Amino acid sequence: MTKVRLKYLHCFKDRHGRPRYYFRYRGQQWAIPAPGAPGFATAYDALLKHIKVNPHRSAASVEFMPGSLGWTIEKFMQSLLYSERAETTKVNYRRVLGQLHDRWGTGLLAHLEPRHIRTFGTRLTRHRPRRPTSPCPSSRSCGILRLKN
Repeated sequence: MTKVRLKYLHCFKDRHGRPRYYFRYRGQQWAIPAPGAPGFATAYDALLKHIKVNPHRSAASVEFMPGSLGWTIEKFMQSLLYSERAETTKVNYRRVLGQLHDRWGTGLLAHLEPRHIRTFGTRLTRHRPRRPTSPCPSSRSCGILRLKN
């Protein structure tokens, strides 16, 4: 028998050993009947429609405090220094700085050290195969972060 995995459906056993089913989407969760139980299909479809109509707030709607890495990245993207760059350069900056913004945007820029930049660079390199003609993504991200001075 094959197992069918439904998107956003999570199951776990509670402290009494009973299986509980939840529809989970971006930090929100709703209890849902067990698969195969009456009402499961209608509840699952209704929740799928609900998340398409009411998407959860994205990380872009978060406001960062002044002095944080996220705030600095947002200000840089609005600056003249960024807008004067070539379009391909802007694409690369958006990709690298977007990952920094989403992952470590809440950290204070004053606390940023070279070891943090190296950590980010190695994670960026791990997720993207390197082409022989292009610079290493970690060195590119380090170069972008040097603009903060």
